[in-house]
Amino acid sequence: MTMLVTVQYFASVREARGEASDSIELRDDADTTVLLNALRAGPLAILDDALFDRLLVAVNQSVVSGAVRLNADDEVALFPPMTGG
Repeated sequence: MTMLVTVQYFASVREARGEASDSIELRDDADTTVLLNALRAGPLAILDDALFDRLLVAVNQSVVSGAVRLNADDEVALFPPMTGG
């Protein structure tokens, strides 16, 4: 079985993608690592590895780290690393 997950892009990730969001179909036992691998091979292949490896990931508006299981209709947001000044 599969599920649909919405991915929202922000700041330079959005600019690089050229789109604000994508709907990604994943197997129903997928986690954030599976999603990121799918994005790296597909819609976000344009990003360089250094930026991709430092993306901030939020699931349903909560920042997460590591592999977090996803559910159907979850919203995942991807942000570039924050910089200060």
